[in-house]
Amino acid sequence: MRITDAFVGEHAVLYPQLAVVELAAVRYAKVEEAQAHAALLAGALASHAALEEEILFVEMDPLAEAEEHLALMREEHRDIEGSIDRAAQTPDLGEARDLLLHVIDVARPHFAKEEDVLFPMAEQAFPEETLLRLGSEWASRRLGGEVRSGAAFAGS
Repeated sequence: MRITDAFVGEHAVLYPQLAVVELAAVRYAKVEEAQAHAALLAGALASHAALEEEILFVEMDPLAEAEEHLALMREEHRDIEGSIDRAAQTPDLGEARDLLLHVIDVARPHFAKEEDVLFPMAEQAFPEETLLRLGSEWASRRLGGEVRSGAAFAGS
């Protein structure tokens, strides 16, 4: 499987998680409910972002045409992670809700930019063998549990 197909597939799993949190957010009665959703999103989005950064983005770093896009993607990863962290720690229900909704507002267009711009750029820049090799690395790391969850968000 090509690395770009793997990440589009992960997006397909993440979109419904975002929708569940978005629908639930208006009904939170306790901050602990928001914190539980923050934990859910942290685990899912952190491992996804870590793999993007550690496998695909590193491969794309030498591409001059990708520089600005990669900087934006990394910045949005930091924004998402910081908002999730604050939502998980705040004792204020309204703030936690707003932070989770912010995560959703950033993540959806972030995924779209990757799908519409970054992944096609990688598919044009790299031969099929490279995309397949990176996809194999992704599969190995997913199946082997070697994802540094949170590493992308921790600035590593």
